Amino acid sequence: MASQGLSLGFAMLLVIGFTTVASADPPRPETTDSGLNESEEATLWAKQSAETYVNESAYEAAYGENRTTVHQIANGTDMTFRRPPDTAGQWTRYAHSQYEPGDSSTSVFPPTANRTNSTYIKDAHATLFALSPATKTYLASGDSWFYVAPEGEVFGTIDYRVALPADETVGNTTTKWELETHRISEIRLYADDEEIARTDGTHRPEIGYQLDDDVEQLRIEADINASINRTKITRTRLDDGSIHESITWTHLTDSVTVTDSRSVDVYDLQATVHYTEYPNGETGVSVYQTAPWQGYRLTEDDRVRVRGIWRFFTARETEWDDLVRATATDSERVDSTALPVYVHAYPSRLGPQTKPEYDGPTILDQWGQTRRSPKADLHENVTVDIVERRYETTYGIAVRTRRVDREAVTVHGIVNGVETEPRLPPAEGERPLRETNLSAAVLQQNKSVATVRLTLREADTGDPIVLADDERVAPIADLSRDGYIEIDGQQVKTNATGEAVVHLTEPGAYTAQYEPGSWLDHYPAYAGDSTVVRWHPLTTVSAWASLAIRFGLWFTPLLVALYGGLRLGSFLRWSENP
Repeated sequence: MASQGLSLGFAMLLVIGFTTVASADPPRPETTDSGLNESEEATLWAKQSAETYVNESAYEAAYGENRTTVHQIANGTDMTFRRPPDTAGQWTRYAHSQYEPGDSSTSVFPPTANRTNSTYIKDAHATLFALSPATKTYLASGDSWFYVAPEGEVFGTIDYRVALPADETVGNTTTKWELETHRISEIRLYADDEEIARTDGTHRPEIGYQLDDDVEQLRIEADINASINRTKITRTRLDDGSIHESITWTHLTDSVTVTDSRSVDVYDLQATVHYTEYPNGETGVSVYQTAPWQGYRLTEDDRVRVRGIWRFFTARETEWDDLVRATATDSERVDSTALPVYVHAYPSRLGPQTKPEYDGPTILDQWGQTRRSPKADLHENVTVDIVERRYETTYGIAVRTRRVDREAVTVHGIVNGVETEPRLPPAEGERPLRETNLSAAVLQQNKSVATVRLTLREADTGDPIVLADDERVAPIADLSRDGYIEIDGQQVKTNATGEAVVHLTEPGAYTAQYEPGSWLDHYPAYAGDSTVVRWHPLTTVSAWASLAIRFGLWFTPLLVALYGGLRLGSFLRWSENP
């Protein structure tokens, strides 16, 4: 489970145990031969009602065994994943094999199947069971996407029944019907209107595909054929009393083409990356992709990585909970043993994160579209940490990191198994980050204010760095850039000479800090710098004179009192002598 990035979003759930074990329509974990272990099977079943929870004592009493911790927690709440798990695809392949078609007189289909009837072939259908790998993605309220990998498989189910008229006798003629052969002769897969694959007939087709990124629909078609013998026997009594039989054989055929389609969004992962180097040796990395994506790794060992806002859970397609078994005289619903499962992606309240948590990359910026919460679109029984307000889709994330192997940087998609190495845009993949020099000088000061000049220049060339200059005209004005210098709570921008003037009204030491605009938006970009400027009134002659006057005003009454006291003391000492 750790390899799939299992996240216990809800570690504990307070519940009241049931004294009896409720029947569940997914199977109990580890009672199948799906190839998944107990914990993996247990995480598949979001959309389960809380009423299906069974406490540990009731479970042990019912089944005579204990279950794993993950199984117990998954029975009470929905499990989420940091990455799209491969368990959904593994289970779906197994579940597809569990579909049991009917015989020639019975058709088995989900209630939502599009059925077709012809002369003799009835309740014929071709139904898309699942596409794999694929992810249902909730972007905003009323806006969800069904992403499929550019390469994958289509799983289908096809069935039908053949209904022949009943044998009958009318007058001296008896008509008998016999089904000679019936089969699914051919299956075709279309991407939009282009045939991309063809295979022999089967009730459970598995068809591989490769799709261009502009495909909007996948369609499966199947031809069903039946051969019927109709025999007419006419009995005629001759004059001599004997019976003469006249037999006529007629070979009849019937055929029907059934189809099912699904709108898809081909998940074309084409990310771009930019780099910059900070003066202290750290690296800035920015990755952008115009669709939701899971995150990216920065090192070969996958220990340093960045995740976006998307998290994942797995849930069955509830349309397959029941199947219909139809015959010529009856139809009944039965529990389905074929339950396809999909990965679902949703924006999480946890937001973007980095690993390792404490000494890993620092997120500098994220950007994308601002969307409404898709919470209302989730199934009523799904409980996950989805955002509840407007959020940003994190199509782009920039970080600052100490560890990065550029050859190993890999972007992971929200569809299982889809990943790519990000591309470097021509001449822009490396964003130079130049060092800067910020200096400060006191121009003039008096007892109440100091005028300070801040100067910002490139460290290597000495060229001024212009942050704002309203007198410039286009296109030269485009050379100005974002960023500011902060001192004493003031934010100022340098002019065409790279200078800015501020006024300080309180004595003290002040730190001036250059906060550059993001290296993501500037070419070239600059690193920040800081300097300290000190101002005190005693650094001027007038300030010393003012201080002396104040000192005199403060201490004159004390001196007068001291002088008076001394004189009085002298008088008292003189008066005591005879």
